[in-house]
Amino acid sequence: MGQEVIGLSHGELDRLEVVQSVERGELTQKEAALRLQLSTRQVKRIV
Repeated sequence: MGQEVIGLSHGELDRLEVVQSVERGELTQKEAALRLQLSTRQVKRIV
């Protein structure tokens, strides 16, 4: 079975990178919220 390709916009890629940084412990949820212009609660739900 082959791999599936998913296209993302630049904004979605940026958001993914920030979320992955939170998961790796490189950013706090508060820092991610500031970068994504979201509330910390919204970031917590995403992560």
